[in-house]
Amino acid sequence: MAVAPERIKERLRSNFSGVNLSKQRLDELAARLSQKPADDADDAAIDQVLSNANDFMPFADIAREDDRVRTLLANQKAPEPQPQPTPQPKTDDTPEWAKALMQEVNSLKAEKTKSTIQQQLKEKLKDVPETFYSRIALPESADELDTFAESIKTDYTALKQELINANAGAGNIPLGTVNSSAIDADIAQWAEQSKS
Repeated sequence: MAVAPERIKERLRSNFSGVNLSKQRLDELAARLSQKPADDADDAAIDQVLSNANDFMPFADIAREDDRVRTLLANQKAPEPQPQPTPQPKTDDTPEWAKALMQEVNSLKAEKTKSTIQQQLKEKLKDVPETFYSRIALPESADELDTFAESIKTDYTALKQELINANAGAGNIPLGTVNSSAIDADIAQWAEQSKS
């Protein structure tokens, strides 16, 4: 049970042409009144719904109220902006001895942070020789330390693997393995000494 709001607006304009309703008010009334007549209602049924609504709340009164509100809004003055006080330039009232003390405290904090980062880095990289990463700039904060340590470990592992691969390909005996022919000679010499 509903009629298109456009039909309600059309009939409202034709039946109450002297009423100057705002577009917003017209849309609201059409939306509400479109629910009243049946879907297949003719113009006479729509006119009856509009007449009943006008009897209850005259459209002329609604238009006058809309005009009054529009006039009040138009006449309402925007508050005059308060002049902003000009900010006074800050003067540095800190004595020189306090500035020197604050600078010393800041340098001590930076030194402590660097020392802490170096200590934590040594703990994280205990399997990596310090000479491998001593010339690389350390991270500025402890937040970057884990990423830095993982990067160094990855690089060191890759270097070790390259060295192992290079030695194995050249026919050299890999580091950490025992030359079995040298052991066999040592065992044979020991056995000869044991016989005598």
